[in-house]
Amino acid sequence: NYKSTTVLSLFREGRVLGVLEVSRSIGDGQYKRFGVVSVPDVKRCQLTHNDRFILLACDGLFKVFSPEEAVNFIMCCLEDKTIPTRDAKSATDMRYEAACNRLANKAVQRGSADNVTVVVVRIEQ
Repeated sequence: NYKSTTVLSLFREGRVLGVLEVSRSIGDGQYKRFGVVSVPDVKRCQLTHNDRFILLACDGLFKVFSPEEAVNFIMCCLEDKTIPTRDAKSATDMRYEAACNRLANKAVQRGSADNVTVVVVRIEQ
Protein backbone atom coordinates (compact mmCIF):
# COMPACT_ATOMS: atom_id res chain seq x y z
CA ASN A 1 0.00 0.00 0.00
CA TYR A 2 1.83 3.09 -1.27
CA LYS A 3 -0.14 5.66 0.72
CA SER A 4 0.38 4.02 4.14
CA THR A 5 4.08 3.47 3.38
CA THR A 6 4.44 7.14 2.43
CA VAL A 7 2.68 8.30 5.59
CA LEU A 8 4.88 6.06 7.73
CA SER A 9 8.02 7.45 6.12
CA LEU A 10 6.83 11.05 6.59
CA PHE A 11 5.93 10.57 10.24
CA ARG A 12 8.75 8.54 11.78
CA GLU A 13 8.63 8.12 15.55
CA GLY A 14 5.95 10.82 15.90
CA ARG A 15 8.01 13.33 13.94
CA VAL A 16 7.42 14.98 10.56
CA LEU A 17 10.21 13.78 8.25
CA GLY A 18 11.99 12.59 11.39
CA VAL A 19 12.70 16.22 12.33
CA LEU A 20 9.89 17.96 14.23
CA GLU A 21 7.15 16.73 16.51
CA VAL A 22 3.83 17.10 14.72
CA SER A 23 2.57 19.83 17.07
CA ARG A 24 5.71 21.91 16.56
CA SER A 25 5.50 21.66 12.77
CA ILE A 26 1.97 23.11 12.50
CA GLY A 27 3.22 26.63 11.80
CA ASP A 28 6.07 25.60 9.52
CA GLY A 29 5.12 26.15 5.88
CA GLN A 30 7.52 23.55 4.50
CA TYR A 31 5.51 20.77 6.18
CA LYS A 32 2.11 21.79 4.72
CA ARG A 33 2.75 19.77 1.57
CA PHE A 34 3.15 16.66 3.75
CA GLY A 35 -0.32 17.03 5.25
CA VAL A 36 0.43 18.92 8.46
CA VAL A 37 -2.50 21.26 9.06
CA SER A 38 -3.45 23.59 11.88
CA VAL A 39 -7.12 22.62 11.92
CA PRO A 40 -7.79 21.23 15.41
CA ASP A 41 -9.56 17.97 16.07
CA VAL A 42 -12.38 19.10 18.36
CA LYS A 43 -14.39 16.76 20.54
CA ARG A 44 -17.25 17.81 22.77
CA CYS A 45 -18.24 15.79 25.79
CA GLN A 46 -20.81 16.23 28.49
CA LEU A 47 -19.36 16.64 31.97
CA THR A 48 -20.95 14.68 34.78
CA HIS A 49 -21.09 15.18 38.53
CA ASN A 50 -18.28 12.62 38.82
CA ASP A 51 -15.85 14.76 36.81
CA ARG A 52 -13.43 16.59 39.10
CA PHE A 53 -10.75 17.90 36.76
CA ILE A 54 -9.39 18.06 33.24
CA LEU A 55 -5.78 17.02 32.65
CA LEU A 56 -3.91 18.88 29.92
CA ALA A 57 -0.39 17.63 29.32
CA CYS A 58 2.17 17.33 26.57
CA ASP A 59 3.67 14.18 25.15
CA GLY A 60 6.60 14.33 27.58
CA LEU A 61 4.22 13.20 30.30
CA PHE A 62 2.47 10.56 28.24
CA LYS A 63 5.72 8.95 27.13
CA VAL A 64 6.12 7.66 30.69
CA PHE A 65 2.56 7.71 32.08
CA SER A 66 -0.58 6.14 30.67
CA PRO A 67 -3.63 8.42 30.92
CA GLU A 68 -5.05 6.16 33.64
CA GLU A 69 -1.81 6.29 35.65
CA ALA A 70 -1.71 10.09 35.40
CA VAL A 71 -5.32 10.43 36.58
CA ASN A 72 -4.74 8.03 39.48
CA PHE A 73 -1.58 9.93 40.45
CA ILE A 74 -3.51 13.21 40.50
CA MET A 75 -6.34 11.65 42.52
CA CYS A 76 -3.84 10.52 45.17
CA CYS A 77 -2.43 14.05 45.39
CA LEU A 78 -5.91 15.55 45.71
CA GLU A 79 -6.63 13.22 48.63
CA ASP A 80 -3.33 14.04 50.39
CA LYS A 81 -4.36 16.05 53.45
CA THR A 82 -0.72 16.61 54.49
CA ILE A 83 -0.03 19.21 51.78
CA PRO A 84 0.43 22.50 53.65
CA THR A 85 -1.37 25.71 52.68
CA ARG A 86 0.42 29.00 52.11
CA ASP A 87 -0.03 32.49 50.68
CA ALA A 88 -3.75 32.53 51.47
CA LYS A 89 -4.37 29.70 49.00
CA SER A 90 -7.00 27.16 49.94
CA ALA A 91 -6.02 23.61 50.79
CA THR A 92 -7.75 22.48 47.60
CA ASP A 93 -5.79 24.93 45.45
CA MET A 94 -2.55 23.78 47.07
CA ARG A 95 -3.38 20.13 46.38
CA TYR A 96 -4.04 20.87 42.69
CA GLU A 97 -0.78 22.81 42.46
CA ALA A 98 1.08 19.98 44.19
CA ALA A 99 -0.50 17.44 41.84
CA CYS A 100 0.86 19.31 38.79
CA ASN A 101 4.33 19.68 40.26
CA ARG A 102 4.57 16.13 41.55
CA LEU A 103 3.29 14.59 38.31
CA ALA A 104 5.75 16.56 36.18
CA ASN A 105 8.62 15.71 38.52
CA LYS A 106 7.68 12.03 38.55
CA ALA A 107 7.65 11.99 34.73
CA VAL A 108 11.22 13.31 34.71
CA GLN A 109 12.21 10.75 37.37
CA ARG A 110 10.74 8.02 35.16
CA GLY A 111 13.07 9.10 32.38
CA SER A 112 11.06 11.41 30.17
CA ALA A 113 13.67 13.28 28.15
CA ASP A 114 11.04 15.47 26.47
CA ASN A 115 9.37 18.64 27.67
CA VAL A 116 6.89 17.90 30.45
CA THR A 117 3.97 20.28 30.87
CA VAL A 118 1.05 19.52 33.17
CA VAL A 119 -2.08 21.60 33.73
CA VAL A 120 -4.93 20.37 35.90
CA VAL A 121 -8.16 22.35 35.57
CA ARG A 122 -10.47 21.98 38.55
CA ILE A 123 -14.13 21.54 37.71
CA GLU A 124 -16.39 23.06 40.34
CA GLN A 125 -19.89 21.69 40.56
